[in-house]
Amino acid sequence: MSAQKELEAQVIALSALLLAVEGVELLATKGTYAQENYEALFASLLRFNQENLLDYYDNLYCLERGRQLLLRLLQKKLSPQKMRYALQLIYIERKLSKNLALMQTLRQKLLHAQQQADYFEGYHENVVANFADIYSMSASEAARKIKIYGNASFLGQKSVANHVRALLLCGIRACALWRANGGSRWQLIFNRENLETCARSLDFNVLTSAPKLD
Repeated sequence: MSAQKELEAQVIALSALLLAVEGVELLATKGTYAQENYEALFASLLRFNQENLLDYYDNLYCLERGRQLLLRLLQKKLSPQKMRYALQLIYIERKLSKNLALMQTLRQKLLHAQQQADYFEGYHENVVANFADIYSMSASEAARKIKIYGNASFLGQKSVANHVRALLLCGIRACALWRANGGSRWQLIFNRENLETCARSLDFNVLTSAPKLD
């Protein structure tokens, strides 16, 4: 893979991470998040060994919001809360990746979730609850739990809590895809300019109808 294609893959993964992070924040504070964003991100939990990073996601136009958030991050304008969640997910994914037993269990659970989603023909509440359980038994076991700040009346609702954990799992997945394509925290510091240039060159609204990146 060329250096440019690797950068493009990193931008896609980081855009997905930040879209998930924003979803967590909105659910915690407002109790709602767009269904199309769920569908875009949840798809990545049920797909494996894709040749193209875009193939992990549905509703690619939803990633456009994530790209905008990424540009804010690279310009040091992202809100502290979103930045905190993103950095915590990067840390947790790194810890999880080093635990081979948890990684094996995670993969098995996601394969089962894939069958469950096929049975329910979509992201039924049972599927989302399963994603939430998978997050709890894998990411939460690998590292310290993320403290979610928001409205207790929303976070106390089982469905909202499940969707929050499911989105955190999507964030973990995005971090793994980012790291698999050369991403690292050091790169966010020292390669910021190249990442920003690449992020500005992509437009997920255009990519939705255009040939996918090689």
